[in-house]
Amino acid sequence: MTFHKAGPSLAADAHAGALFITVYRCAMAGFSVGQTDCWDVGWRALDQATPPGEAGALFGEFYAFVRALLAVARSPLSWRPANCRGLCNDEALALSMIEAAQGADTMGVLAAAAALLGVEELGDALQAAQSLARALAERGLFVRAPLQDEPCEFEVRPARPMP
Repeated sequence: MTFHKAGPSLAADAHAGALFITVYRCAMAGFSVGQTDCWDVGWRALDQATPPGEAGALFGEFYAFVRALLAVARSPLSWRPANCRGLCNDEALALSMIEAAQGADTMGVLAAAAALLGVEELGDALQAAQSLARALAERGLFVRAPLQDEPCEFEVRPARPMP
């Protein structure tokens, strides 16, 4: 991955999108199975892809984003294993939220969040999406939602809702 200084370049980086999905899946898996090993994998992916000292804070943003999504979602959110190339619909919507937030597209964030979460009150989830989008952008990581889903041989795994 190449690092970009935060600034005027808004070019989406395919590596940033792949990194987002990997860490998002690791965070979802950590909440789903209740083991920090999954979070460690996500943190290591960020540590390898970001400048020294940036992984911890950025992983905190992912953690807060996923926790906020799980807290307000009406039904369990789906995700795929970290090594799967294709995205499920819920992952694509989460990525779309971040892409829209990075582009200051409030209506896009709201539309993706409403479709993902099935709720009208987005509060914490919307704030967490904007915070993660900002944190990624500050590190020159700009994501773009995929145009189409790729098939995956793995079953989509629903994450348990937050208590």
